[in-house]
Amino acid sequence: MSIRRIAVALSLCVLVVVGASSAALAAPPARATLVQRVLRWRPKLWQRLAKRRVSPLRPALSVERFSALTDDTARAAWQQHLAAVGYRAALIPIGDKLDHKKPLLVLVPGMGENLRDMRQLIKAHEQGYQVVIALTDHRQSWNRNGTDLSRAIERLMHERNRLARAAGDPQPSRHVQMIGHSAGAMTLDRALLRLADKAVLREDGSGLFSRVDQLLVDPPARGLDAPWLLKHSRVKLLLAAVLPRLPFLKRRGAEPGVFSLVSGDSLMRSLTRQHKLPSTVHTRFVSVVDHKHSGRAFGVPHPLRSLYSHDLGRGELARLRKLLRERGPNPLLDHDELGRLAYFRLLGLTHVHGLSNALRMLRHAKGYKRFAADVRRAARSGSDAKFAAAWDAALSRLTPTFYGGHTSFMWTHKAGQKVGGAVNPQHLVDKPFIEWLSGELSANRAEHDAAARP
Repeated sequence: MSIRRIAVALSLCVLVVVGASSAALAAPPARATLVQRVLRWRPKLWQRLAKRRVSPLRPALSVERFSALTDDTARAAWQQHLAAVGYRAALIPIGDKLDHKKPLLVLVPGMGENLRDMRQLIKAHEQGYQVVIALTDHRQSWNRNGTDLSRAIERLMHERNRLARAAGDPQPSRHVQMIGHSAGAMTLDRALLRLADKAVLREDGSGLFSRVDQLLVDPPARGLDAPWLLKHSRVKLLLAAVLPRLPFLKRRGAEPGVFSLVSGDSLMRSLTRQHKLPSTVHTRFVSVVDHKHSGRAFGVPHPLRSLYSHDLGRGELARLRKLLRERGPNPLLDHDELGRLAYFRLLGLTHVHGLSNALRMLRHAKGYKRFAADVRRAARSGSDAKFAAAWDAALSRLTPTFYGGHTSFMWTHKAGQKVGGAVNPQHLVDKPFIEWLSGELSANRAEHDAAARP
């Protein structure tokens, strides 16, 4: 057989595999109705029509019913609510009804797609806040989920205003606090960018929002530095269809949406580009460290690894110090200069953007300018070991850090607990996460109310 025939045969095989994997990815749940299948996977016209007809606001879920959920029923309920809105973003108020008088707290869980992932947080705050859980479909790109979530949040604010007018009450507070965990943090940040692009979030605090406080909890801000071949859209589609069906990967949460994390994808480009959220958006990051979870993907640091010196990739700390010493005035404040932290691995097949991606996102955090100044000062004096210690100390001030599992730390972290590996206990918050969070939410409310007084 000639080389040309072999090439043609291989090309046909690739087309068949990609086509089959695309169909497999588009396969709806076994019990989905015909209407649900059309709304979910068929032409975009149907999705636009469904979006106009179906409200993203779902019926309120009482505290008693929420407490009675198990992990299995919570995951099943997640899918049922998504199916009801055409597999777009859905919002579920916790309580007997949507209470427009209470301050608003929006929770965006990650890829576990489990209503109970933030159960301890909900239990601690459902009396003082109108808690709303945001549901998204992680079989879709996070870019699309962020756009859908922005529309759902906008609809939620209009509904609160409508309820207040119907009851003859004053306009509800336009101060909103939002918490995104893991993949939910990336989706939330993208949603706020979309609201800012549409001028729903405004610099002067007019319109639907006077202030937004977003807390991004352990986001995979590094992105996934995969070999260049995996950045091709068709290759990502193939992997997104096949990998989650492998048993040993399915247990690790290899959802198709995770490929939105690949450096160079539209999501990572939008989150790390040189953009500016309005000053009415106050962003804070929470870091989670655990010596048991320090793996690598494609030979580079895992997307969820922290930025502490013991979790940085080989040579990243030295590359960071060199940049701070040689470039000016302060490269940590410059979007383009941060791109110099990228480097090649695996014979040039992988362009590693992880550290630059994470720092570009951190630029939106409260206190980042002070962090950049402290780190630059440390880089210009002392040894590499002293710079590593100064970097870790400055990072712990910028991003409150907790110890434990990526999700379970929210209810397992205890003050003064014994830690392992290279984790420095001095960098950890000396409070349980729920207690620390309650203080943050109250402080944000007090700050907003003080600024709103004439």
